[in-house]
Amino acid sequence: MRLGVILIALIVSFPVYGFCPFSQALLGSLRDESAITLYKNCAEGMNDDVSQARLAKLYDQGTTVIPRDLKKALYYYQLSADNGNAESQARLAQLYMELDKDRNGRAELHSYLNTIVPVSSGNETDDFKGELVHPYVLLMLANDNVANKWYYPTTVKKAPTYAANLYRNYKIDKEKKQQLLGQARAWKKRKILEMARQVLSKEEYQEFSNTLYPANGQADSFKRSQLLKDFQKKVEMKQQQDQESAKAFY
Repeated sequence: MRLGVILIALIVSFPVYGFCPFSQALLGSLRDESAITLYKNCAEGMNDDVSQARLAKLYDQGTTVIPRDLKKALYYYQLSADNGNAESQARLAQLYMELDKDRNGRAELHSYLNTIVPVSSGNETDDFKGELVHPYVLLMLANDNVANKWYYPTTVKKAPTYAANLYRNYKIDKEKKQQLLGQARAWKKRKILEMARQVLSKEEYQEFSNTLYPANGQADSFKRSQLLKDFQKKVEMKQQQDQESAKAFY
């Protein structure tokens, strides 16, 4: 308990974004109310996907002092999955699929969904969390090549082994599949633009978004490729700086 109090004081007093990922060994040793307080600070205050995933797992499995709460588990898996965390994407898809198998499960799922206010994606400049994603899209994103995820905010980019089987055996018609492929592309577009707003200046962002997603829909492939290469270097540099700052603090 004393360790939990000390960590709470540190995180509240020094809200360094990178603290949470590098404190997981300590956070992982806590399984009581102290853990919930710490994880919530990192999950909600700092949008740390690993803390979101760990908090979701605590509610998913339950402990001797923390009863299982499926709604809270789904919610935190959802936040983590939206950050690109492949393990959370796979588990969230799995839970959706399990609940959809029978009437009681669907009622429980609908009860959860009714507590979530739908978020409009009409304004492409707004960052938002908590969007509801189809299980097939979640599995598609989770199983994507890790090398394609360099702009995701998460460090958990490799899917668990069961995710490949779920994706491969998912029953879906061609028309629905094409529709969901479009949703996956839209999700990736949102992630790359979110990262661009963090890394680039306002002027650079405008050039970046206009080049990648021009109004006429016909991007210059060469210029697009060069811009993405430069952007990737900036993203990787920022991630390295964040890690070094977090390690120095921790």
